[in-house]
Amino acid sequence: MKTVKFLTGGELGDTIVAGGVLQLAAKEKNERFEFYCNSAYHSIFDGNPYITCLPFDANKETDITFLYPSQYYKKYNVNIWHLHIAQRYSMQMGFFIDESYTLDIYQDNAIIKNQPKEKTVAINLYSRQPDRRHVPDVIFDDEILPLILELGYSPIFVGACGTFDYKSTTDLREIINILKETTLFIAPISGLEFIASCLNTRTMLFSSSVPYYRDCHFKNIIPIQPIGDYSNFEILSDRIEICEPLGYSKNNDIYNIESIKNRIKEELL
Repeated sequence: MKTVKFLTGGELGDTIVAGGVLQLAAKEKNERFEFYCNSAYHSIFDGNPYITCLPFDANKETDITFLYPSQYYKKYNVNIWHLHIAQRYSMQMGFFIDESYTLDIYQDNAIIKNQPKEKTVAINLYSRQPDRRHVPDVIFDDEILPLILELGYSPIFVGACGTFDYKSTTDLREIINILKETTLFIAPISGLEFIASCLNTRTMLFSSSVPYYRDCHFKNIIPIQPIGDYSNFEILSDRIEICEPLGYSKNNDIYNIESIKNRIKEELL
């Protein structure tokens, strides 16, 4: 049995995607893994025949240690920002995969892709770092939500809602099904955005203070950044998508709301 951990613990999105990569590696190589990760996420792997979760231990010597791109660059002087997050982890195990396979760990079918069935918009308002990763309150409550309803779409809330009193689900499998069937996902940089990327779900991403190049690995992204930033997203296909800056400040006082609303209309009409 091989042992594996993140260098610094790993948050929800990283744990979900890395877990999927581990399961695929286990199936291909007929191996099992002891995964030293955040105890809060151990229930994700309950009953998994390939992965046994143990509490994260920074001092534990493991066969595989997953590195974030900044950590990988510091150690090897190699930039892996351009890789999809699933490929970042599979590459560190010696192989590359189609990222759509990574959620096989949570579903019966091997390949899952976004196939909108209803006129819905999925919304994740806050990440685990709400001070710098969130959908601004003023923009959402006063502008985005009324527009979604006006266009005849139903909002479905997933993940954390912060101070908003919206009914939201935090069940992982339910969230995957919602993101698989929704027309558009609106979110900050978060673990749920990672899942949406694996599903190839069209995502309007509020990147806030995080530079655009940190998320060039995501497909189907509409980046919304602080005004003045230039957004050049390299999509994993045969093209480079140049995105005009749509933005806001993390203090909600500078943003191009009309551009944001126009882009939502383009996606939903």
